[in-house]
Amino acid sequence: MSKSTKRATIQFCQYAYKTCHNPRTRKNDGDVHKLCVYHRDRANGVQKIYASKRRQRLRELKHCSGTTSNVAALKPLPLSNDKQSTPMDPMDMFVLGKLFFDDGMEPVQTTSTEWSSEECFALCQLLLA
Repeated sequence: MSKSTKRATIQFCQYAYKTCHNPRTRKNDGDVHKLCVYHRDRANGVQKIYASKRRQRLRELKHCSGTTSNVAALKPLPLSNDKQSTPMDPMDMFVLGKLFFDDGMEPVQTTSTEWSSEECFALCQLLLA
């Protein structure tokens, strides 16, 4: 690449995913940004959405962790020492086996590593019930 070609490409937007022939925008100090106005606005919009979702998750986590202090105050139920056996119907055993140990059932695939607000609320309700 010649110096004139390299200098010409440096003046244009350096958007990574495709060629953009818009001129790069200038910073307040006179230096040039890497992107044009359009791609900077898009990147800033995505960043704002990400930041607001992150703040929302932190608020939900703070709310959920605030209610767990009530869980520590609960006293555990004493376990019974009685070793009574309950008769099980063979059909009940079959149904339980199908529900919990059925190899034909596919596992649920998810990429999420965080809980939604509904899941957090449901867990808090179960723990406090």
